[in-house]
This record gives sequence, C-alpha cells and structure tokens, in this order.
Amino acid sequence: MILSDKSQGVDFSSFRLPDNYGEWILDTIHAMGLKEYTEYEGKVFSALDGLREGRCFDVTLVPEDMREIFIRICCLYIHDHPQVVFNNTYTRIYKQKKYEPGKLDQRRKKICPR
Repeated sequence: MILSDKSQGVDFSSFRLPDNYGEWILDTIHAMGLKEYTEYEGKVFSALDGLREGRCFDVTLVPEDMREIFIRICCLYIHDHPQVVFNNTYTRIYKQKKYEPGKLDQRRKKICPR
C-alpha cells in the first residue's frame, strides 16, 4: 500500500466531483488546455487501472496544486469502475475485489435437494 502519515485528520471530500460535472470538465479543459487535461486524465486512469485488488493509494501524495483535479478525475473513473472507491475523507482510494454476478463458490452445499 502506498500510504503517508499526512492523511491523519485531513478531509478532501469537498473536492469530490460536483453534480454538474460536465460543466466542470469543460471549465477545466478550458483552464488547462485539452492536451494537458487528456494527458493527465490518461495518467490517472492508468494508475487506477494498475492498482491491485486489496491495495490503496494515499491521495496526500498527490501534489497539492493537482489534488482537486486528481480526485475529480478519479471520481470520473469510478463511474465505470465501481470496485474502486474512496474512503469517507477522500484521502485514500481502494480497489476492492470485483464482484462477478452468477459466479458462486463451487464448494457450497445445496440446501434443498432437487
């Protein structure tokens, strides 16, 4: 796990993606430039793709000037990857085991015989 002692008592939940996130994306692209935004988004998505199940990333390790954008891009990623979650204070991102519906443990005993 990539952790820092800086996350104690810190709360970044105010940086979560706003309800009007389409407007936020356009404003951010306008401020950063399309190329820089898409490159940064690609880096964040790649990092989250590479995060292994059961592991977490400490958001306090992200440079302070990029932290809000980082968290909001992570929120965009989470829309399509529900196994990736923040903790309540948005200081850590976890990748949980992916649930695959229809796959049951084969060792389970049948309760009702047919």
